[in-house]
Amino acid sequence: MKPKIYWRLNAHKTIGLGHLIRCLAAAKMLKNDFDNCFLIKTDNIENIKLIENNGFEYKRISLNLNLFNELNFIKSNFLTGKEIVVLDGYDFNTFYQKEIKKSTGKLVCIDDIQNGYFVADAIINHSGGIDASNYNCSAETKLFLGPEYLLLRNSFLNKASNQEKRSNSNNIFICFGGEDPENYSLKALKICEIFYPNRHCKLIIGSAYRHSTELNKFIRESELNIEVLENLDEFEVLATIKKCEVAICSASTIALEYLTVGGNLFLIQTAENQKYLFNYLIKSKLAWPISKIGGIKSSEKVDLYANQAKIFDGESPKRILKIFKSLQKEMNISFRLTAKKDVYQYYTWANEAETRKQSFNSKIISISDHVNWFRKKIDCNQTLMIVMQDKKDLLGQVRFDIGTNDATISLSLDKKARGHRLSKTLIMGSVKILKRKYPRIKKVTALVKKSNTPSRKTFSSLGFSEETKNGPKPISIYTYQLKTGTQN
Repeated sequence: MKPKIYWRLNAHKTIGLGHLIRCLAAAKMLKNDFDNCFLIKTDNIENIKLIENNGFEYKRISLNLNLFNELNFIKSNFLTGKEIVVLDGYDFNTFYQKEIKKSTGKLVCIDDIQNGYFVADAIINHSGGIDASNYNCSAETKLFLGPEYLLLRNSFLNKASNQEKRSNSNNIFICFGGEDPENYSLKALKICEIFYPNRHCKLIIGSAYRHSTELNKFIRESELNIEVLENLDEFEVLATIKKCEVAICSASTIALEYLTVGGNLFLIQTAENQKYLFNYLIKSKLAWPISKIGGIKSSEKVDLYANQAKIFDGESPKRILKIFKSLQKEMNISFRLTAKKDVYQYYTWANEAETRKQSFNSKIISISDHVNWFRKKIDCNQTLMIVMQDKKDLLGQVRFDIGTNDATISLSLDKKARGHRLSKTLIMGSVKILKRKYPRIKKVTALVKKSNTPSRKTFSSLGFSEETKNGPKPISIYTYQLKTGTQN
């Protein structure tokens, strides 16, 4: 039986379809390994049909349920503590996240505005130009940021991994979402009238578009060659994009989809939540602001296309699957105190090549020296030794050397546990045990080789403060202040 993922999102005329489209894209990346079910609030039956047409289960949540009743409904009807819940929307504040997290195995937030405090186990934000400093979140939250984690429909990602050089065309692609409540479609056509009067405009709208009367009037009176395309599926959208060397779009998912093919893209920011993506695409020279239309040199286009080909590699489905498989693996993780029977496992870990490389003394350890050291440490009341394990294997170890009010941490991960971002799980899970057993401890210190970049990044991401020590063996000292109560 496949593990379960619940996708909680809203799709209605106020926020559009973007959240639903990217969640469907992510679910399709995961469908071979996970059972997906959508928990959706929507005022449009077409959104339900979209879920059905993609082959996924769904449950509608009443639009009339308030926050508390909705949480009770979800927890009592769906959550068992063994599933992953994904939240994608702007209504899921810290309180909502905490309540869901109490009842589920793992919590993921798909985000694009970096607003509020997050307690999720993972955050996915496929906008560029974002780093950990943009987020206020739990130290245990893992961040997956940037175009490496694009949540786009399969056809576009396949195109990104097999980019072809497109011949120039006289077609212009225009799309501002299915609803386009502010009618940017018409504004874009008026811009084309000035700068591209002889080109063919392919305008995509959806069934929720409410400005047809105004649009049709413009089409009748304009000399532009305009083709209106309505309710296209992803393959029809892709086929249209491939015919258009120029595009005018909002700084949203449709812009990213266009960029997987590549072209001369002009952006209009139509909503506040598009700010970061808009700025990233412009600063990275992947797209142009609409203000530059009509003023782009041929050499600038060449550079633009080269940048697009570098960023959009089509590999995000593999990365997204790895995230969710790692989260599923973490649900089976537990911690226990080290036992005397672990002596030879510790010996294997200690002499593993990467461990020796990152140790201050890189010489191989003899079995006799190791056994003597292990016996002293495990019997010492000033040492706390902890093992992380899943149902099958031992995954790593942490040792705390206990001082008066502080403790020094050292750790290692088993080879098979690497590459799944389990270092953070190992450290923070062990810190919780340290707090219970030694409540007097106020600070944890880690000594790391300056050349050990992965470990330095891990400690920094967990909120450890760095102090560099210079000398014949340069080390970085990281300290972490333990808080009282349930924090950390």
